[in-house]
Amino acid sequence: MLLLREGRCLASGPVGEVLTSDQVSKCFDHPIRLTRTDGRWSVTARRTPRPPVG
Repeated sequence: MLLLREGRCLASGPVGEVLTSDQVSKCFDHPIRLTRTDGRWSVTARRTPRPPVG
């Protein structure tokens, strides 16, 4: 597995070590939850808190 960000290697190695919520979140600069169930991957983008209005 290889994760690239802006043309640079962010992480590389076995899929189970590289394809993690933390690594993918860093790659996309957004909080991501990544899960694997019965061999299928699922990704959920977490909401980021909005700053208070006023």
